[in-house]
Amino acid sequence: MKNITKDFIYALSLDQPWGHMIVHRQMNVESRRWETKRRGTIALHAAAKK
Repeated sequence: MKNITKDFIYALSLDQPWGHMIVHRQMNVESRRWETKRRGTIALHAAAKK
């Protein structure tokens, strides 16, 4: 795989209504059990409920 580029974006998958609440500034913190060194812009993915 020689043609790999670094043009990608990180994303966080959330169940609803959490994704909606973050986008509409009703919630500004998303707690996770794992740590990350990622900072900056990310995409939010609203996962479908099962």
